[in-house]
Amino acid sequence: MPRLLPEPAVPVAFDVALWFLDRARAADGHLPAQKLQDLLYLACYRYEREQGRPLTSAAFVANEVTVADPNLYRLLEDGRPKLRVEPLPSAIETFLVEVWTRYGHATIGHLNVIVRRILETGSEGAVEDAMASDAPEAPLLGRRHAALAALDESRPDSPGSVRPTHRGRRVTVAPWRPPSAPKKPE
Repeated sequence: MPRLLPEPAVPVAFDVALWFLDRARAADGHLPAQKLQDLLYLACYRYEREQGRPLTSAAFVANEVTVADPNLYRLLEDGRPKLRVEPLPSAIETFLVEVWTRYGHATIGHLNVIVRRILETGSEGAVEDAMASDAPEAPLLGRRHAALAALDESRPDSPGSVRPTHRGRRVTVAPWRPPSAPKKPE
């Protein structure tokens, strides 16, 4: 007789997927289908590790690149369909905000590396190892966020101050000045 799985926190996986799509839309962004699948997998993986039960009823299948729930992928690959969304419990929404904050701005390639490491190692430390990796295919998001967090956000940028870019490179802040027009011959 098959073993019964614990009841998921969110009964329908579409509600979690649509939450991510709506979050991307609210941030004026586009969420590609594969990135959505990676975010769903990471959310499900982390929730089950932390809470001991499934986040939702998604059924992920590994492929040569990463993982995907084929049913969700097919339904959502062309964008958000017109489906009724059930509100998520506040604890689940708080959890999803944490996942979005941590992984929402990562590239698809970087998310694929994290997911692949989880699949290969099956360990709890796989996500942290991937975030701190020096591998060229994995951007150094962990270090970049640590550098940005260390900045004094209370003071505004002043000309001449040094700040990191979104890729971690340090640049000197200077006010933007429009290019001057060429002088007309007299």
